Amino acid sequence: MDKCTNLFANYACNVGDFSWTTLHETKRQILDSFGVMYLAFGEDAPKAARNYAYNFGFKGGSSLFGLIFYTAPKVAAFSNGVLVRYLDFNDTYLSKEPLHPSDLISGLIAAAQYKHKSGLELLKAIAIAYEISVNLCDAASLRAHGFDHVNYIVIDEACGLGRLFGLKKQEIEHAVSIVAIPNISLRQTRAGELSKWKGAAAANFCKCVICSIFDSIWYEWVL
Repeated sequence: MDKCTNLFANYACNVGDFSWTTLHETKRQILDSFGVMYLAFGEDAPKAARNYAYNFGFKGGSSLFGLIFYTAPKVAAFSNGVLVRYLDFNDTYLSKEPLHPSDLISGLIAAAQYKHKSGLELLKAIAIAYEISVNLCDAASLRAHGFDHVNYIVIDEACGLGRLFGLKKQEIEHAVSIVAIPNISLRQTRAGELSKWKGAAAANFCKCVICSIFDSIWYEWVL
């Protein structure tokens, strides 16, 4: 593993102090995501994502936001992620690279629900993923080189899930590599005439990260 994956994984495993302010702000971002979700519920792309999810009912799985329907965690992460992101109103972080950090929330909620993690464990995982994402945005611009900002979601989501599941540092490093190497999103998603995929790109990465954690480390069959 290289020094970057080591840095990310080490932080995810070892950060221990979570102030009241940090946890409170994390709750606010979840509420913000749910507010945007509510407004986007009837839009075409979220409907299409839900129709996709309806094909994969999974008892004991993760729920679709706003519905009593359970599906595989990675399917819920995608469908719910499209719902939160589609209107482009969820939280925005503007730095060298702009990002909607709350794009990562849907995947973490889906995984936490499936694995019966506590609310506090979920909040800590989201806070860690947020911290990594905004620091990446402060460090370097992706769009300046033709790459999309959602590539950062891959890294922070993997670290957040690693913390949520109590993975070892090396396992988190492998998860970051497994999902980052074959999944590169180009800036063309947000250039010229836009398609509905613009609101789904980050959600797709959340789905891919769950695949890397479950399928490659836990060796579980997940639809």
